This record gives sequence, C-alpha cells and structure tokens, in this order.
Amino acid sequence: MNGEPLIYRERRQTDCLKWDGMDTHFGRTDLLALWVADMDFEAPSGVTAAVRAWAQQGIYGYYKIPDGYYASFIGWERSRHGYAVERDWLRYSPGVVTGIYWLLLNLTAPGDGVAVMTPVYYPFF
Repeated sequence: MNGEPLIYRERRQTDCLKWDGMDTHFGRTDLLALWVADMDFEAPSGVTAAVRAWAQQGIYGYYKIPDGYYASFIGWERSRHGYAVERDWLRYSPGVVTGIYWLLLNLTAPGDGVAVMTPVYYPFF
C-alpha cells in the first residue's frame, strides 16, 4: 500500500462480463453486479508497469514460474503472519478452480463425497 488513491472506472459498455453480461445471465441490467469476481478499480501503478514491461518484451511463449514468485510468498507469510513456509510445500496453480480440482484429485478417492457449501461460485461444483 503505497498511498495511491483507489480509482473507480465505470465498466458498463466496455464488454465487461460483470456489468454487460447482466441481461444475459439475469434478464435485467438494474442489479448490483456482485455475481463475479471482477474489479471496478484501476490496478496499482506498480502492477500496470510490470504488465507493460512484460508485454513490451514481445515474446509470449510458455515460461517457468520464477523463484522470486515463491520467495515473495514465503516472505509475505513470514513478515505478515510470522509463519515459516518452506519452498517444498508450495505448488503453483494457474487459478483457484484448477487448484481446488488438483487438491480433490490428490486428497480424495473415487466414490468419496465432497461437500460444497452454497451459495458458492458455480465452477466449484
């Protein structure tokens, strides 16, 4: 938190699923769009600069997760929570749904029951 102001951006009429998909998903547009995890605020300038620098390098192939990714997480847990995470405990997941899927594959056997508490984000089913 570097003191930057939170900057709101109107997302209607920008092909934003959260707002412009309301009529398709709910048949109306006068609802408060709390149905999808999408932000209406600008990303912090540091994030924008990092994305711009990555895009300007011009090659968008496959990459490995850099050691700094893991070091950053380990440092965050130590500084914010006083918790010592070991690198061998960590795995990268490209998203929450994929991570849950991998956990279920590894922690359950065919035929096991899994409780999904509703209301919940529909891909969790």
